[in-house]
Amino acid sequence: FTSSTEGHPVLVMEWMDGANLATQLPDGGFDFEHALQIFLPVLDAVSHAHEHGIIHRDLKPSNILLTSDNVPKVSDFGLARSLNHRLVAFSMTRSGAVAGTVEYLAPECYRPDYESSTAADVYALGILLYELLTGTPPRGAWQQLSLRKPLDVRLDELISQMISPEPV
Repeated sequence: FTSSTEGHPVLVMEWMDGANLATQLPDGGFDFEHALQIFLPVLDAVSHAHEHGIIHRDLKPSNILLTSDNVPKVSDFGLARSLNHRLVAFSMTRSGAVAGTVEYLAPECYRPDYESSTAADVYALGILLYELLTGTPPRGAWQQLSLRKPLDVRLDELISQMISPEPV
């Protein structure tokens, strides 16, 4: 939830007694059901942030905390950006500066005229979904999921759309 300290807005998060997703991700990734148990709540949280005008801009396994009951929580809003420019605290990174973790950063973020949008989080979510299912983020000419595991080819299409070089 949001709060303020001495007139400055801040984000406050519950104390987490667990690990981050990066430390729990097995070689080869999770099975489909387990991956969805993690991905869908993360998707809901990011969707909620977007509905409230906040772009995370650094979604990755180490920024997803798992409670002791294995419930995922999105954390580290240090690079978050507000679509509502009245929330100055979320707009402190320089305009035009590239911010985020390279493997999860959408290609459009490198353009000099780039304005933050929710599409950057969608891209990172596509990378995350692929990584949850394979154990590694897609790199270069990445191999479709259905060629790596017995998964529905519609997942290939979904991830291809999410990590397209052109924003969705």
